[in-house]
Amino acid sequence: MALVLGVLLLAACDQGGSADEAPPAEFTASFTREPYALTIDYTLRNTGDDPLVVYNGVVGEGGFGPPTADAVYITPGADGTVQIAKRVFDAPAGVDPQARALIRGEIVPPGGKVAERVRVALPLTPSHPYGSDQAGRLPDPARRVMFCVGAASQREFPERLRNGIPRPGQSPTPSPGRYGDFTHPSPQHLYCSEVYDLGS
Repeated sequence: MALVLGVLLLAACDQGGSADEAPPAEFTASFTREPYALTIDYTLRNTGDDPLVVYNGVVGEGGFGPPTADAVYITPGADGTVQIAKRVFDAPAGVDPQARALIRGEIVPPGGKVAERVRVALPLTPSHPYGSDQAGRLPDPARRVMFCVGAASQREFPERLRNGIPRPGQSPTPSPGRYGDFTHPSPQHLYCSEVYDLGS
C-alpha cells in the first residue's frame, strides 16, 4: 500500500544563498511511496507582488539537454536526510564562469503557480549539476528525505538577467509566464517539505 504525506509551508527555508528576504509563497508537497519509486506532487504559489523565478527545469549533467519533470538533484543533507530538489548550487572551485551549468527557470507572475508531479527511482542515487561526484555520499540505505524547490524574486537579479541568460533577439524586459536559462549559482531561497520517512 502506498504511503502519502501532505505538508504545507508558508515561507521558505531560506538557506539558498540570497541575502534578500525570502519572497512570499505557499508551498505544498505530498509523497507516495512505491516499492521502486517515490512520487512527489508539489505546488509553489506566488503570493507576493513581484514575479518569481522558479528553478523547476533540471537539465542533464553539466547543464545540458532538455529538462524533464522527473529530473531532480539528489544530495545528502543534515542529520542523515537526503534532499531531493529542483534548485541551484554553487559552482565548484575552478569552474570557468563561462562554463557554469544551467537550469531552466519558470517566471511565475503574482498569483500564479507551478505544479508538478515528480517520480524518482528507488534506491536513490546522487545527482548534482556539476557531476554526481560533487553531490556527496548518500546514507546507505537512505531512509529520510525532503523535497525542496529553489526560487527567487525577479527583482533580485540584474535587469539584464531577469529573463535568464540573454539570447539574440530576446527582450531584456521581465516577462512573466515564460522560461529562461539561469546559471548555477543564481539568487535563491529554498521552499522545503517536512522530512518524509521512506521506511525500511
